[in-house]
Amino acid sequence: MATVVIGIVTPIVVMLLAQSMKGFTAYEATMQLRKTNQVSLNRIYLRLGSCKRIFQNSSTDNVFLSRADLSGAPAELTGSVLPTIQATGSLAVGTTDFTPADVGNCLFFANNDSMPTLLSGTSTVKVDVYRFNFYYLTTANPKPIQAAETYKLVEWQSIQFADYDQVMAVPTLNNRQKNMIKALYAMGIQYSFDSNQMDATQAFWQFDASGGISSSGMGSFTIPMSRYKLLTNIITGIIIGGYNYGVSSNSSLWTKPACPKTIPLYGVASGKFPGGFEVAIAGSSSGRSVLMRSVLVAQGTMQGVVADDMQNVTMARDVW
Repeated sequence: MATVVIGIVTPIVVMLLAQSMKGFTAYEATMQLRKTNQVSLNRIYLRLGSCKRIFQNSSTDNVFLSRADLSGAPAELTGSVLPTIQATGSLAVGTTDFTPADVGNCLFFANNDSMPTLLSGTSTVKVDVYRFNFYYLTTANPKPIQAAETYKLVEWQSIQFADYDQVMAVPTLNNRQKNMIKALYAMGIQYSFDSNQMDATQAFWQFDASGGISSSGMGSFTIPMSRYKLLTNIITGIIIGGYNYGVSSNSSLWTKPACPKTIPLYGVASGKFPGGFEVAIAGSSSGRSVLMRSVLVAQGTMQGVVADDMQNVTMARDVW
């Protein structure tokens, strides 16, 4: 009798445990996706809070983006496009003021990184220091899911650049300007950016250790990388089970199961563009509204695919 009871009860217990494991894994994955999405978007939000200039999908701004050295970072998703700023438009989807074709899937801007106080002769001066930031999708995802191609969101950041106008505003009398440049150089800040120049071939200047500044050879200057970070990294299997994850691809690229979210929601799909990271920008230069949407998905020992769809709108200045 005992053997018969055990034979009946054991499969039931195993089935219940298996269902519980799937439930725990689904819950863990959902919470981790939500946390990762929130941390990533908040990180961009904070950078935009000190924004000085946002680059858009235009012939002049695309040249600046092409100067960003991505050679040591993951490759950008094919077909990636910066958003086009809707200066007189809005983010009210479905109205004539919103243009889906202006939505991009990456973000490139310069923000105020610091303001060091420098000794220049007998006086002290403050100089704004900037970094270029580039957020984009890559197919280099070590944790792909089986249902569809998924991506990673990359944060690329440049080295520091001093404000050219502020540098040139320091008087040359008594070597004040030269001493300030020498101090910047000693801090590791070896380049300056002229924010008034819309031509990338004339926007960058180089310092030297003796306090000189020159644009010689800077016409084809490539913006060096300081670091990059994969923002959508998750520690999996904390509770039980396991799963893979990533930024979702477009809904149309999914087979079975179907994509749990509609992608794109704002832009116009074209091949892999935009994927699960959409960016729209509207408003005047004194206060741009930047809409970001990120969709993360996960698949593993749990049943089906879980997803997190998070959006936020950030106000950012675009005035130097």
